[in-house]
Amino acid sequence: IFRQVISLSVSDDNETVFASTTSGDYAVINVRSKRIVSSVLVTKMGCDAIVVAENCMVVGCGDGTIKCFGHYESNTDGQLLCQTQIDGSPVVSLSLSKDRSEILACTTHGTVIRLNLNTNNYITVAENHTKAVVAIAFASGLNERFASASYDGTIRVWDAIEFSVVCTARMRSNQPRGSVPTCLSFSNILLSGWSDGKVLAHDADSGNNLWFIDNAHQDCVTSLCLSHNNRFILTGGIHGEIRLWEMRSRELISHLKEHGQKVTSLLLCPDDTQAISASRDRSILRWDLRSEKRVFCHQQRMGGINSIALTRDEQHVLSVGQERKLVCWGINTPNAKAQHIIDGDREEDEGRCVEISNNGRYIATGGTAGVIRLWNMATFELLSECKGHSNTINSLRFTPDDKQIVSGGEDGSIFLWCIF
Repeated sequence: IFRQVISLSVSDDNETVFASTTSGDYAVINVRSKRIVSSVLVTKMGCDAIVVAENCMVVGCGDGTIKCFGHYESNTDGQLLCQTQIDGSPVVSLSLSKDRSEILACTTHGTVIRLNLNTNNYITVAENHTKAVVAIAFASGLNERFASASYDGTIRVWDAIEFSVVCTARMRSNQPRGSVPTCLSFSNILLSGWSDGKVLAHDADSGNNLWFIDNAHQDCVTSLCLSHNNRFILTGGIHGEIRLWEMRSRELISHLKEHGQKVTSLLLCPDDTQAISASRDRSILRWDLRSEKRVFCHQQRMGGINSIALTRDEQHVLSVGQERKLVCWGINTPNAKAQHIIDGDREEDEGRCVEISNNGRYIATGGTAGVIRLWNMATFELLSECKGHSNTINSLRFTPDDKQIVSGGEDGSIFLWCIF
């Protein structure tokens, strides 16, 4: 019989080795005789970690549980004493405290817990995204909490003071396996677009599923925006279509189609009567939602547009994209009013996100170089640039009080940047 060993732990007297295996058991090996004395079946999904505690053997399992078995020198040798369910993902690492009364356990979902072996109670020490963070969102006027969406299939609401997770939202049970959130809006609820074409609503306090719009778009929802009166949802799709939904009834109100490629960014004017959309087809379109018609078009000369932002006076639109420039467009003029190369030295930083501060004084940009840049809104002077992400920055937001910027990146990390 061949076993693939994942983790080893040694007894205090160095006479016995315990080996957890992919076959779901752990083997007890006598060092002197070099023989397997016994094996204990733990789970059908593999044993990923094992440690020798004071009165028991602690095993981290592939089914997301931590199981305690009787100590190898006790009468309960190999007997299951207790088990604890974590977050459903494999427990891949265990570390014993100095007094052997507690362990730190880590899962593949990025959760770290501290488990008391005497009471079998645990507290969550840390939670993290394990794949790219694709969207960051704040609720209006709420500095203490923000939400993030990730390709690991989760949406998390964070406490910005304690840096802890308030709740985690996941896909519905009837969605195709592998569906991930692609865009996000945060108000009194969490609204998200998903890779399978659905729009989901989750409770912002518990993460529970509330309702959904099935087949909101074919293949994927690429952009989403909530109206200022919280009555309508504007969504964009991978094939260039834009759709307006009544939130209470979840009924389709308007279907707008002029973009030739995926819609990358959506904005609504403060009165919710006009919308602005950007696309990889190099165009920025302004729509009258009452007449359901396009009323203006900006066309970039080269490269698709990844993100747009509307100035507070509603007279200008800022854009970043494949052209690697920060571009300012007059709301009623076809040509760009100003263009600034994002990275003047190398011209290698493709802009992925742009945001204007709530007081209208600053612009923040992020892109493929992983650098946050802060600009003066009035002069377009570069004020500061900082690098923390190890890969592309996909999304960034100013806090409602404009004292911090929160960014999420392809490296799965979230950074909070202090401006003042």
